[in-house]
Amino acid sequence: MQDPVKLHVSKVLRTKRLNAGLSLSDISDQTGISVQQLLAYENDSTGMSTEELQRIASALKIEFSEVFKGYNLPRAAKAAD
Repeated sequence: MQDPVKLHVSKVLRTKRLNAGLSLSDISDQTGISVQQLLAYENDSTGMSTEELQRIASALKIEFSEVFKGYNLPRAAKAAD
């Protein structure tokens, strides 16, 4: 089962990158993260560290918190709060 947070983040990163007209190579050059690793992040096949997420957000010229914008916690998680 896919992690809904990772899935949301991966979709946001891909959308932001494409909207900015940037390639995976462009982001790789700016972050030092390999194209293959970036592709794995965008395809939600692997998780990333907060440091990597910050570097990617910086390369996309967005705030770190923007990658979580629009994500709603599942009902069970809200009830636990």
